[in-house]
Amino acid sequence: MSTISLLRQVNIINKKNKDILEATGANFNIFNTLCVASDEVRLHSRFIGELLNPKGSHGLKEEFLRVFFEQLVNNTDIKEEYIKKINIKEVKIDIEKYIENGRIDIFIKDNEKNVIVIENKIYAGDQNYQLKRYHDFCKNSKYNYKILYLTLDGKDATENSHQGIEYTQISYKEDIVIWLEQCLNLSSRYLLVRETINQYIVIIKQLIGDSMSNLNKKEIVELLIKKENLEDAFLIEESMLELRKEIVNKYLKPQLEELATDNKLKYSYKNVFARYGSFNFNIESDLKLSIKFKFQSLKQGNMICGLQYPLDEKNNRSIRLKNVNVIDIDNINKIKDHFKNLSLVSSSIKESNW
Repeated sequence: MSTISLLRQVNIINKKNKDILEATGANFNIFNTLCVASDEVRLHSRFIGELLNPKGSHGLKEEFLRVFFEQLVNNTDIKEEYIKKINIKEVKIDIEKYIENGRIDIFIKDNEKNVIVIENKIYAGDQNYQLKRYHDFCKNSKYNYKILYLTLDGKDATENSHQGIEYTQISYKEDIVIWLEQCLNLSSRYLLVRETINQYIVIIKQLIGDSMSNLNKKEIVELLIKKENLEDAFLIEESMLELRKEIVNKYLKPQLEELATDNKLKYSYKNVFARYGSFNFNIESDLKLSIKFKFQSLKQGNMICGLQYPLDEKNNRSIRLKNVNVIDIDNINKIKDHFKNLSLVSSSIKESNW
């Protein structure tokens, strides 16, 4: 089969499954509708914490927490002996637990001072001494504790955050998705709970760049794995980075430069095809503000935009400016539309500030 014919077959499969999603309403997702898909606190920490809570509104008592602990034993360096010490029927969950100089995203504690701390990172960077502060709090409180560092892909915390203390990395891509799929099975008789978890899994897969439906993926793999298609399949894969560069240089860059000129903005971009690559629109004023669009996935599927505040180099912190009226929201919306029209963004563009 020629490369062109192969692409046509993939297009047919993709269109068929899109039609199925449209016909069944499977494209509807309440978290996307409410624009909270990448909100660490209001969605992810609260949702995960509610499922882990034995007294949560889901009605399954400690079952979700039990399989979460099993997941930790099976997939991390946390030993079964430690988990067995936790009195699961007496566990309490705190979200955004206040401690001196910080807040713990998810705080799991039983009545015998056994504690699990979860630091939840979607897109936010590490704070100075962040994990070290949690370690010091637990140690000073004489807890028997473990610290989990949860990210999309299981990356390490920065040395500036952990300062050499022990912690365990877990990821949405592996640990959380697997755990949620186990929660789906447990909630088979709780239809509203099951459907909400299912929609949350869809959001997680969008964030980790795995939003293609399982059916779609299976059919395409079965097509590509045929002996006569393998060479063309690998050729297409090797061309993807160059394709993305061509899209940016030929279609996106000229339009963004024109938009910047028309609105008295200075356009630049940095490491667009690396993780955290960004398109920048500097505002020509003494405020040193810029509008920044950043990809949050290596597949360039997830994007956030917001204001880049000037940096106080002495304290290594952004200077937050009050009463900023130099940003025209229409400019930001126009730029958003350019990205969406070129299919460079797989979901809604989250707004944030840095």
